[in-house]
Amino acid sequence: MANTVVYAQSKKKQIITLNNRVDSFRLALSKEIKLSNENSIKLNSKVDSFRLALSNEIKLSNENSIKLNSKVDSLYDNLSSLNSMLKNYSDSLVYFKNYSYSAYDKIVELDNELKKKELIIDSLKAESNNITKASDFRFNFIMSNKRESPAAVIPFIADYKIQLLYGNSVIAVFDDFGNAKFNRAEDAVYITTSSGSCRTYSLKSNTIDEVSITQHFFLGGVIDRDVWTKTYKNYSHWELMRCEGDCE
Repeated sequence: MANTVVYAQSKKKQIITLNNRVDSFRLALSKEIKLSNENSIKLNSKVDSFRLALSNEIKLSNENSIKLNSKVDSLYDNLSSLNSMLKNYSDSLVYFKNYSYSAYDKIVELDNELKKKELIIDSLKAESNNITKASDFRFNFIMSNKRESPAAVIPFIADYKIQLLYGNSVIAVFDDFGNAKFNRAEDAVYITTSSGSCRTYSLKSNTIDEVSITQHFFLGGVIDRDVWTKTYKNYSHWELMRCEGDCE
C-alpha cells in the first residue's frame, strides 16, 4: 500500500513536470508562430513592393519598347526613302554615263575638226609669209646739218640717214641730202633737191624675211627711172642679198 502511494505521488510529479514542459513548449511555439507571422507580413510587404516596382519597370519597358519600335519604323521609312533616292541617283548616273560617252565622242569629233582648222590656219599663215607686208617694215630718217636752201623751191636742205627698219631692227641705212618727207600711205621717203629733182625710196616688195628697196630718180619730164633695187634677206640677221641697177 505504501509503495502504491509513493508510486502515485511520483507519477503526479511527473505529470506536473510534463504539463509545465508542455506549457513552456506552447508558449515558445506561440512566440515562434507570432514571429513567423510578423516575418510573413514583412515578407509579403516586400513582395508587394517588389511586384509594384516590377510592374512599373515592365510598364516603363513597354513604353520604351513602343518608342523604340516607333523609331525603328521611322528609320525603316527613311531607309526606304534613301533606297528610292539611291535608285534614282543610280538611274541618273547610268543616264549621265551614257550621255558622257556621247559627249566624249562629240568632243573627239570637235577636237579632230579643230585640228583640221588649225592645219588650215597654219597653211594660211605659211602662205601669208609670202604675201607683201609693208606694215612689218618702215622707214625712219635722221636729219643733220640743216641749212638754207640755195633755191626757193624748198625751204631748207639737210643731210639724212634714211633707215629701213623691221620692228626695232635696222636692216639698212642710206645717206642722202635735200628736203625729206614721209609718204606713209605708200611706205616711201621723198628727197626733194634745190635743183627740182626728187629721189624716192620705196618698198618694192617684201615677205616676212625678205625686203626689196628701190631708189627712184625723177627730174621734170627729163629723167624718170629706177636707179637701183636692193634686196635684203634675214639669215638669222639681215644681209644684202643682191643689188640690181646702178649699185654703189
